[in-house]
Amino acid sequence: MNKKLILAGAIGLSIFGSSSAFAHVDYGDLNAFPTQSTTFLRKGWFAGTDTPLSGCGLDGTAECLGDSHQLQFFKFSLAQDSLINLSFTSIQNGLNPAFSLYRGLLPDEAHDDTSTDPLNAVDGNFDPISHPTDSAYWDSNNIREGQFNAFGNWSMANDDEAWAEIVYITHKNDFSASSVGSVEALTNYFLQAGSYTVAAAGATSSGPSALLQGTIAFSASPVPVPGAVWLFGSAIAGLIGFGKRKSAV
Repeated sequence: MNKKLILAGAIGLSIFGSSSAFAHVDYGDLNAFPTQSTTFLRKGWFAGTDTPLSGCGLDGTAECLGDSHQLQFFKFSLAQDSLINLSFTSIQNGLNPAFSLYRGLLPDEAHDDTSTDPLNAVDGNFDPISHPTDSAYWDSNNIREGQFNAFGNWSMANDDEAWAEIVYITHKNDFSASSVGSVEALTNYFLQAGSYTVAAAGATSSGPSALLQGTIAFSASPVPVPGAVWLFGSAIAGLIGFGKRKSAV
């Protein structure tokens, strides 16, 4: 990774303090706290079109990929298939809400650029380590500035060598509005039982960066098993029971 980026990240940490948007992955738990207001970077999720040929600036929505340090991470788990509502609302002018939804969870305290990530491994000098699976993440010249993929699967590891890949499901950044009340949402969106990751930040691709206030809200309603399925199951059970009784006679 670009050494200037590492320095900039260190400066950002010293200025803004500890937060999951500037440090290792530290999930906000939406099961425990379904509505969470916090700060998001104005430029984190990104909506640019950079490529290796154009210099490969950080961009989660392009092949160069983005910087996970610019994101806020949230998680939730579903005990059974459910319809979910998930929204990201700006509560401060300048924030254009955007988020991506993935199946699975990254390890606690995971971060970019670890030697143990088999998909995005680097050495002590942050130079790429060749792996057979790199082709999905690196271009033919092994150029990649970031790791966050807003539109696809991606992975991270932590210093304890725990590693996971999260599977892209969908994203929301349908509108360019960045005024107070701007919102991106999934409404009555069906998900199977399991654990999920939300990566959220502002989608602005130009101008200065800034920390701006926004709110993530989550709710889930279990999907009931249709009555017909229950009736079918009961009928099958009855036929089996009848057959056993008949055989016993």
